[in-house]
Amino acid sequence: EPHARWVLGMVEVFEHTVAGNLDEAEALNDANFALGTEIGEDDAFIIFAGQFYQYRSFAWRIEELFPVVEEAAASGSLPFKLAYGIQCARFSRVPEAQVILDEAAQVDFTNVANDWHWPTSMMGYAVLANDIKDVAAAELLIDRLAPYAAQNVFNGATSQACLRANVGRALSCVGEYATAEQYLHDSTDVPPARRWI
Repeated sequence: EPHARWVLGMVEVFEHTVAGNLDEAEALNDANFALGTEIGEDDAFIIFAGQFYQYRSFAWRIEELFPVVEEAAASGSLPFKLAYGIQCARFSRVPEAQVILDEAAQVDFTNVANDWHWPTSMMGYAVLANDIKDVAAAELLIDRLAPYAAQNVFNGATSQACLRANVGRALSCVGEYATAEQYLHDSTDVPPARRWI
């Protein structure tokens, strides 16, 4: 059944990515995107782009992410808008990144729907706040994220691992170094079998 093959393909791309088999992940993702497009899966491009972002990030090929992330962000996907903001922060386009962060901080991040994208999106805002050293936004995000710090950020197609690491980075941004160190240390205590899901 084509839909079941597409879902299985998504899982296989994820498994190869977290195992470090990045060439295999890319080949499978390309094939799975072709299948998803052929059978009319509404999320084919978004899933493709999310998995592309993850394995290219793991390979530290971040300069190649901009075109795909920009296209995905144009679809209205909040996680990809954040990925675009993170890329802007890392490639000397900080004013664009700041606008993305400010829009959400002004409403105390209530723009993030309480759905399966919530952890990915909130983690993205935390990364963005840390990357551009926005202390006020980091403080708001710590309050929102600390209760969930022990959870892994997994949305079914991609994983950003344990949320503790990004809470720790946000704490470092606001100058709470001792607490930040504890969160960062604790983020490494996740058993290997549970590190990504």
